[in-house]
Amino acid sequence: KDRLLEPVGQLGLLDDSERHELLTRWNDTRRPTPDRPSVARIEAQVARPPDRQAVRSSGSSITYGQLNRRANQLARYLRSQGVAAERLVGIHLDRSPDILVAMLAIHKAGGAFVPLDPMFPPERLTTIARDTGVHVLITHAGLANPIRLEGVEVVVLDGSERPWGKLDDSDLAIDVALSDLAYVISTSGSTGKPKGVEVTQLSLANQLDAMERQPGLTADDVLLAVTTMSFDPSLRELFLPLMVGATIVLADAQEAVDAVWLREPLATDQ
Repeated sequence: KDRLLEPVGQLGLLDDSERHELLTRWNDTRRPTPDRPSVARIEAQVARPPDRQAVRSSGSSITYGQLNRRANQLARYLRSQGVAAERLVGIHLDRSPDILVAMLAIHKAGGAFVPLDPMFPPERLTTIARDTGVHVLITHAGLANPIRLEGVEVVVLDGSERPWGKLDDSDLAIDVALSDLAYVISTSGSTGKPKGVEVTQLSLANQLDAMERQPGLTADDVLLAVTTMSFDPSLRELFLPLMVGATIVLADAQEAVDAVWLREPLATDQ
């Protein structure tokens, strides 16, 4: 009788079991936080075995062993140029396996990267590089939109002089804390000047670990990477496959917007 006299606004719509499921079980999303940076997990994949294909791009390919050795050499050179924790390195490269080499080398050296898409206007690229304070710029020769900054060491990966090519290609001791900066990515600038957003190694590793669990990715998968590196979802396309031993098919700038081209790798690698 008392229940019948209770105001409608105070009536419960869920019984105890339903309330527990909604408020407790469905919200039990706690997971252990990563205990090492993503680059350490990628490095561990090299031994399983090193001749597995890591990246395919425009008819060429690179194995896990080749990728790791090139990144080790470049990392040693970057360290000689002062790259360490919290030191920013700009990546201004065409879409090729060199992007992966550069990203891994920067993290192996302990630094953080700033993606600079060559398809962007040169004024925007120069503004981002200047505002973030990059100390080193990794680029390709002959890019249409060069970045010109005074006092910045320029490393041309496809240049005739490559002093890092003679350096030791074995693994370095990775001295990277999860609290260290992983990369700085710029906003679109739609409300004014682009603003740099700092992302730590822990945030990157945590995101990638979550994506590995759901929707999930395994060593048997092939992932088609089409996102510009200046948009941080690209890290899921570039780092996550390497963390689990999968293969990346890296579309270049023209292929990434060509629906006819994209259909072919999707059909053959499904």
